[in-house]
Amino acid sequence: MEKKRNNYIEFLRFLFCMIVFVHHSGHVTRGEVTLFPSGGLAADAFFMLTGYFGIAHVEKHFAGMKPEEIKNGNTMWYSMKYTLLKIAKIYPYVVAGTVLIYLLEFAGLIKSGTLAAFEITERLRTLVVELTLLPLTGLLKSGEIDLVTYRNSPMWYLSAMLIAMPLLLFIAVRFRDLFRHYIVWFLPPMLQGWMIIRFGGVLPWTFFEGFLNSGIIRGFCSMAMGGAIYFLARYLKEKYKPGTAVRILLTVLEIALLGLVVFEVVAGVSGYQEMFALYLIAGTLVLAFSTLTFTGSLGGEKIFGFLGKLSMPVYCIHWGVYRVVSAASKFIPVKNYYALMGIAFALTVLISVLLMLILSKTKKKKA
Repeated sequence: MEKKRNNYIEFLRFLFCMIVFVHHSGHVTRGEVTLFPSGGLAADAFFMLTGYFGIAHVEKHFAGMKPEEIKNGNTMWYSMKYTLLKIAKIYPYVVAGTVLIYLLEFAGLIKSGTLAAFEITERLRTLVVELTLLPLTGLLKSGEIDLVTYRNSPMWYLSAMLIAMPLLLFIAVRFRDLFRHYIVWFLPPMLQGWMIIRFGGVLPWTFFEGFLNSGIIRGFCSMAMGGAIYFLARYLKEKYKPGTAVRILLTVLEIALLGLVVFEVVAGVSGYQEMFALYLIAGTLVLAFSTLTFTGSLGGEKIFGFLGKLSMPVYCIHWGVYRVVSAASKFIPVKNYYALMGIAFALTVLISVLLMLILSKTKKKKA
């Protein structure tokens, strides 16, 4: 029997996805207009959700097992398998979004007459690296502003998840006491503070410190925060049964925290203010998962469930659609920024829904 979804969490998924979508809207104006300058914070919200559900899964799976049983088991393989299965659910969207960009690039090269053997082999190489989600390993050249050969840039999130999440889950299982009583509480702020001193903020994902990419550090920290959110929300859920008045106050606090997050995203933050915003997101998620507020009883399961499922294909595909709309903008009569963003959104949703329907039918045939 499928566990009932928290509709408010599904709403948050979609909201964070839309923040990322608008954050990247400078594509249609070639950077002249950029709304939501700190929209990258939404990627960390996704990391926190990923960490939360990952830790919840291994806590349940390994519950009751003795330490020697865990030690003698294939803990890392289990952690790796769980990560790969999570990625596999959205991988078709990764392929669609990435291939779309490369087709656009090949079309541009053919049109300009610069398509040569070197260009073909170089793009095929980078395509393979992107499709295997390995750019953050150093297989693509890193620049101070961007990974200059990384076409579907938002997929850095999945690259960081692929590398950092198995290690996080392994530590959570094999070193349970260390993980739940120290790592989730102290390691994220320590590493985030170091990133601010070293890189100027907690959001950079393209820098390499020795062999380690800043995006991997960022992903590990936010997923570890997801573990802290899980432990704290579970504790509150088990220990407290507040009355109606307290639940109303906590609901107001929860919405206020989310409002502050949106304000930070819109206003644009840097340095320690970015770090503060991450903990605002964490506070919002603790209250949302604790069931101490009224948002957990939000109705509209079909609507919010659909929006939650829609968020990842939109995330994976929107960068490529933006590039298509930008390239085609000279043929579009309306040059208004908001109109172009609206066209990009409509196309992204249309493609996402079509892919969701195709995958759904494919799964039914296999079943």
